[in-house]
Amino acid sequence: MGIYGLKPAFRRSLAPLLRAFPRLSPNAVSLAAVGVAALAAVALLLAPQRHWLWLLVPLLVFVRLALNALDGMLAQAQGSSSRRGELVNELSDRVSDTLILGALALSGAVPLVAGAAALVATLLVSYAGILEKAAGGVRNYAGPMGKADRMALLALGCVLAFAGIAQALLWTCWLMAALALVTLANRVRLAWGRLGEGP
Repeated sequence: MGIYGLKPAFRRSLAPLLRAFPRLSPNAVSLAAVGVAALAAVALLLAPQRHWLWLLVPLLVFVRLALNALDGMLAQAQGSSSRRGELVNELSDRVSDTLILGALALSGAVPLVAGAAALVATLLVSYAGILEKAAGGVRNYAGPMGKADRMALLALGCVLAFAGIAQALLWTCWLMAALALVTLANRVRLAWGRLGEGP
């Protein structure tokens, strides 16, 4: 399950925000997460020339994850969960991943093939996560490389890059891609078994 297992505690830590802004639109929060991801993408593109930006990326990806959690919490608290809201949530997640990992691939900090491998593997994992639900099952969160896990790994890679550790982000990309493929296999295996249990 990876870091996803910490989600209940993370959501509890966001409860004060929920109480402070109870009328926020969940869809607006989802779109705000995309905006934060875009800022992280800009930081990644500029970080090879402005090294202090490597330390900004972990903060931005944390804010992105917080907003991703808050949108669902708001929808539940307001009783406004809907299929349209789910569409906005899932699409905003995919756009955010593409912005962040696409920027890393294009930044020059890693070979293009390594960044592209991490991005493609991530999108396949995300697709597998929603595919089971689309086929009549449940949203599949099997790990070990879910959204929070890959953002934590990226944050660590950026900190190591700031510290001057050569090839840190290269190995971050390859490890992310490899673990994403393991995750993809786990999600397909679980979905295959669960979908076969029904009529």
